[in-house]
Amino acid sequence: MNQRKGRITAQIANKIWIYLSILVLLLIELGKLCYKQLQFDSLMRIFGPESSLKGSRGFTLVRHQPGSHFHILSFSDLINFLYKLGKIVIYIPGFISTYLSSLTGFLYQPVSKKANSLRTHTAVLIVSLIVLSCTITAWFTDRAVPPAAVSEEIQQLFMLDQAGLHIEDLHLFEEKVRIVSGALDIAPEWLMAVMHSESRFNPAAVNHRGSGATGLIQFMVPTVRELNDRMGTEYYMNDIRLMAAHDQMQLVYEYLQQVRERYGEFRSLTDLYLAILYPRAINKEQTYVLYAQPSRMYRMNSGLDENKDGQVTVSDIEKRMQRLYPDAFKARKPSEYF
Repeated sequence: MNQRKGRITAQIANKIWIYLSILVLLLIELGKLCYKQLQFDSLMRIFGPESSLKGSRGFTLVRHQPGSHFHILSFSDLINFLYKLGKIVIYIPGFISTYLSSLTGFLYQPVSKKANSLRTHTAVLIVSLIVLSCTITAWFTDRAVPPAAVSEEIQQLFMLDQAGLHIEDLHLFEEKVRIVSGALDIAPEWLMAVMHSESRFNPAAVNHRGSGATGLIQFMVPTVRELNDRMGTEYYMNDIRLMAAHDQMQLVYEYLQQVRERYGEFRSLTDLYLAILYPRAINKEQTYVLYAQPSRMYRMNSGLDENKDGQVTVSDIEKRMQRLYPDAFKARKPSEYF
């Protein structure tokens, strides 16, 4: 009777632990899936545009305030740590439970059968210990390097070397570019490409074709007025020319966010360039005409007419971006990775 009760108790305990283990793992996986649905713009709305997002697949939020610099544990690090810890918490007692269950069954067996089951019991124990040791070793090895570094290293920002011709503090400029890109849910390569196209990364660049535009993305006078109303500032064109590149990135963000609110998400490098050149053409068909002969605007932008047919269309802009910036053209926006 005692033997039978012992076997039943061991079997019930083992099954309960297995079911609990499966439930916990499923909850952890569900949490990871929910986490992957978070996008850069959602995080930026929570923590504000002064926050920076670092890391590759994970987010490290850095809050910038006067006289302070707070580093907040990345969501990726936290989720990965809990996932690994959960597996260890499950595996160690799981193996112990399995072993004890097997041992209990072995002890309660009749003497005549113990000799035959001893080899099986020993083999199960050895395999269990090997798997357990591998699991613990892998977990501690993973902990030696942050998860973001394990997944992939952050590559140098696209065209950053060319930006160095006009920008002194490249580190701060790169950080600002990544912040703005994350907030707008665009690839940083796109932003670098359009700034190179518009100003060659010269924050004091001035358009000499008559438009009077200036800055990294060639701000126009009406645009600056709108930004002043939006931000509660009193910038003049000369103020923008005198700004450092990393400071000017705040204006870049405000302008592109305003366009995004009016015309929708930027789906490609072409859309981002159109946001600066001709926002109304965003999400339009390829044949949509921006400028045509014999207008003055066409003469000012005739270099964009890729097929030289007397019209600048969305198709021309897309072909130009693909020709000049093939790597940036192929880049994907952050939300497409989740």
